[in-house]
Amino acid sequence: MEHLKNLKLKNKFFFFLYNYYGVILEISLNEFEKLNNREIIDLRDNYFFNIFHLPSSVNIPYTLLLIYMDQYLSKEKNYLLVCEQGFKSKKTSEILNRNGYHTYSLKKGIEGLKYEF
Repeated sequence: MEHLKNLKLKNKFFFFLYNYYGVILEISLNEFEKLNNREIIDLRDNYFFNIFHLPSSVNIPYTLLLIYMDQYLSKEKNYLLVCEQGFKSKKTSEILNRNGYHTYSLKKGIEGLKYEF
């Protein structure tokens, strides 16, 4: 996972979850903003996206993203995946990273953002 080498891994905002498939990186919004060539993808359905979403995020429900990953993603960019509590974004990030993409899961999801501000 070449993109992980560019990060300061000792930073307290990074948490690695090791499992059978590899590494999933959870990251805060502040840490993600320090990366270059980045995009935020909201994995929730359109209804919840319209109620609230991060500025500049795009809405791609996780099922569509997994089916059509080559059409939506570039292997040259960094992506922050966002869902309500972080569970779907972690699983989706795991699958996409195994396919050569550079994705991160927003730590604690949209719900966790209220504790950052």
